[in-house]
Amino acid sequence: WNESPAAVMRRNLGISDASGMEIIIQIMVHGDRDSNSAAGVVFSRNPDTAEKGLFGNFKVKASYSEIVSGLATGEPIQNLKNKFPEVFEILADALPKIEKESGYPQEIEFVVQYGDLYFLQKRAIKFTPQVELRYIRDAVGEGVITELQALPKLEAIQERVAKRKVFKFKEGIKREAICKGVTSIPGAMFGRLVFSVAAAREFSKEGEGVIFL
Repeated sequence: WNESPAAVMRRNLGISDASGMEIIIQIMVHGDRDSNSAAGVVFSRNPDTAEKGLFGNFKVKASYSEIVSGLATGEPIQNLKNKFPEVFEILADALPKIEKESGYPQEIEFVVQYGDLYFLQKRAIKFTPQVELRYIRDAVGEGVITELQALPKLEAIQERVAKRKVFKFKEGIKREAICKGVTSIPGAMFGRLVFSVAAAREFSKEGEGVIFL
């Protein structure tokens, strides 16, 4: 309640600091309990190609925050069938159903605690325009959507491509990687690297591009 992000959100929404707040109480599950616990992220299609199947990674005895933040890369999701065969079977059966129910390929965070599988949350996969075109083509071919339903999706891709920026190195600029990390979304960006919300706001007000870590 007293953290800076919460205070800023209340001000933006016009909520008094003295008012009460509704809360949701839910069970917490942990993937770092023992060797029979794990955490991971799984996709219903390959986010780089739109190919059908289970893709992603997991790590035994790890929290889900380690995986989604990139602190731990873990191992390929296919290895899950050897370490947690029942969990892998459930995922293989559930993901196509979740994709169908959601109407779009999904990325799902999960935790295995003491051998039991828990789904934490799901979201639509963020495809590049090229990969989304492949998905739409496959979806029409599989009868998931009609050609008529595909038209607004193609128009949305055209708009994305039209607004897309292309970055090029100027002649004479030295190209040298200073670090490498695990990507969470495709694409490229540039800007001043900052490590606090306050610094991000300060440089954004001055019109500078900001990369907040």
